[in-house]
Amino acid sequence: MAKEFVHLNFHSEYSMLESCCSVKNVKDECIRTGHSCLAITDSGVMAGIVKFYKECVKAEDKKGNPLKKIKPIIGSKIYVCPKIEINEGRDYFQVILLAKGEEGYNNLKKLSNISHTEGYYYKPRVDYDLLSKNCGDLICISTGINSSVQKYARRGQVTEAKIEAEKLYSIFGDEYYIDVQNNGQSDQDVTNKNVIEVATLLGCGVVATNDVRYYQKEHHLAHLVLLATRDKKSIKSDKFSAIRTKERYLKTAEEMYEAFKGYPEYVLTNTLDIASKCNLSFNFGGMRLPEFEIPKEFSDDWEYLKHLSYCGLRERGLAEIPEYVERLEEELFDVRMINETKGYNFARYFLMVWDYVNHAQKNKCRTGIGRGSACGSVLLYSLKVTNIDPIKYNLYWWRFLTVDKEHYIDESCFF
Repeated sequence: MAKEFVHLNFHSEYSMLESCCSVKNVKDECIRTGHSCLAITDSGVMAGIVKFYKECVKAEDKKGNPLKKIKPIIGSKIYVCPKIEINEGRDYFQVILLAKGEEGYNNLKKLSNISHTEGYYYKPRVDYDLLSKNCGDLICISTGINSSVQKYARRGQVTEAKIEAEKLYSIFGDEYYIDVQNNGQSDQDVTNKNVIEVATLLGCGVVATNDVRYYQKEHHLAHLVLLATRDKKSIKSDKFSAIRTKERYLKTAEEMYEAFKGYPEYVLTNTLDIASKCNLSFNFGGMRLPEFEIPKEFSDDWEYLKHLSYCGLRERGLAEIPEYVERLEEELFDVRMINETKGYNFARYFLMVWDYVNHAQKNKCRTGIGRGSACGSVLLYSLKVTNIDPIKYNLYWWRFLTVDKEHYIDESCFF
């Protein structure tokens, strides 16, 4: 039986100045090396995941020839520090986080966002508290010879390494693993031996990775030049002595089994178990609106929209005029019907537009009176998104929206 292995530690060109692996070549390289699954784990970012996903699942080439699909696993290599509020030194390390499903993906996005907006200090960072609050549906792998666990294992300090591993194990439980690497870097045999001992004591899994930075072995020099360019050093600099290896390429399963000959086979087969748990898929069709927080007394977006529109009609002094009330009821009915029959949540869409226009007006930002077919809506007029009276000027609602609408309309605003 042919050996199988999944690379769970792969960097694309979106790991800025760290990797030579172009996403556009990922399918060809996976087919060349016999892989049917691959994880993307760029350092601190998730910018490449959509392009990576589309490339992996692409069914045919530009000429229409069928292509083998590659199962994509979405992840990121996140920087972790003790407290993101402390901006002193460079006390951080990396862990791989892999999304098992949509919940895990949302947690991964949240962690990535916070790391850049609140935790950035040399690197985008999160801390243990953030990990514990956003760990659902995620798999965590301690990785790298300088990670919180491996740096102690490298020194033979098994007790200290176990203490560090326990911090992550207490958060992720059975979804926590420690990686072992054998790609020509210094002290890896000692590190790996102690990592396996730590994992045995703790009861967590061990998984083999190769920290892929280039596709083919002969690309190692190009990768070294990339690092030297980043650091403004010569490729002969002692700084690169520890990583002057030719082994961090996309190895075949057979090459990985050869590299880990003498290790327990489970460090290799665990990659398959992890891959089987990760089944995130993206739907690129249609429009996905963000969540809109509404007051608790309203059951859904439509009820809140109805409330705001009637309030606005009263403020304009039109709530007692039947023509305006009937038109508003007609428009609200259409908005609800489109949601029920077509699945387009125009109520939320209108609330989003009202929200930013209302914010602009409250903060004394000048807004336009409206434009295009949107001016035919009493609903938008009552919300003060537009300021042209559609009844007075005999403007038609159906020019803007009907129950047959197959897509979201463009509500343009001038500021």
